[in-house]
Amino acid sequence: MPGGDDEDATMRADDEEEEEDEEDEGDAETERQFHSLAVQCVWDDNALHLRLLISSGLDVGAWRDEYGMTLLHWAACNGSAKCAALVYNASPDLLTLQNTWGETALQLAQRKQHGVLVSMLEKAAAGEPVEAPGAKKGGVLRIG
Repeated sequence: MPGGDDEDATMRADDEEEEEDEEDEGDAETERQFHSLAVQCVWDDNALHLRLLISSGLDVGAWRDEYGMTLLHWAACNGSAKCAALVYNASPDLLTLQNTWGETALQLAQRKQHGVLVSMLEKAAAGEPVEAPGAKKGGVLRIG
């Protein structure tokens, strides 16, 4: 058999590579769907379901929309202090990120006049421990 073993090995390697590509595409699609769910949770001010997504391993810091908005930006836009606290606790670096228009989540909350959220994010930016509204004891929001 001319090149039989080499040809079989090449075909197996190609098949394995295709399977890995399909798995990567599946993982990316699953991650996209989880982030879509997280955005919906933030938009609906559904902290319970957002907490479940985060505890399942969702990387909230890995997502930005086409306008550079993070989940923290969306929580600030919507005035969802509980969701903002969850997102911030999961990924504190989001506090300093700017969207396409150069706004941080704090600046967006200020523009939208969400006073409770503005106070919470200002304290977080100053390095003070902050409790989200309605949080149980120990539900402290910390920076750095």
